[in-house]
Order: sequence, then structure tokens, then C-alpha cells
Amino acid sequence: MGHKSKNKEGPKSYHVRSGDEVRVISGSFKNSQGKVLRMITGTHRVELEIPDLADDRKIKKHVKRSQQFPQGTIMKMNPTIHVSNVMKMDEFNRRKAKRPEAAKTKKS
Repeated sequence: MGHKSKNKEGPKSYHVRSGDEVRVISGSFKNSQGKVLRMITGTHRVELEIPDLADDRKIKKHVKRSQQFPQGTIMKMNPTIHVSNVMKMDEFNRRKAKRPEAAKTKKS
């Protein structure tokens, strides 16, 4: 009787895909809106392209000296966000449209 090892690749499908417009609903990039560039299934993350994100808020990666970068460099990269912290824009807008109605019924 062996025990089953965990699946390190993650699920085969997520609620978002590459190219989807999404809204960040939690974390340091909360309320940002962007496009999914790629899915990183091993860590359950998505790489987002956020158009109005300033360079100082991007992720910094320190690169060692190489032929391409003789002095080394600090690269500014798009953020990767856990897939549970993003929501498709059409789903976000659908829920947003419902919110005022729900608030009115609670007051009555």
C-alpha cells in the first residue's frame, strides 16, 4: 500500500486563461486591471500585464553578470499573482451590477 504523491502540476483548467482581461481582487495589486500573459500551472499563478503600472511597482529581478549584461542588471518584470486572487472582468462586472440591488433590499 503506497501513498499517493501530490500532483505538482496543478489542475488541468483554471477559471482564467491566457489573454483574459482580469481584475485583481486581493493582495498588493488589489483593484488593478490587466491582461493574463501566461499561466504558471506549477505554482498556480498568472503573469499579468497591467498597463498603468509604474516601473517602481513592478517586480525587480537581480540578474548576474553575463555576456548580455556585462555589469549585471535589475530587470523590472510583470507581477505574477496567485490565480485565486484574480477574477475575470465580465464576472466582476456582473457581480458589481448586482451589488446596489442587494444593498437596497437589505435597507427595506
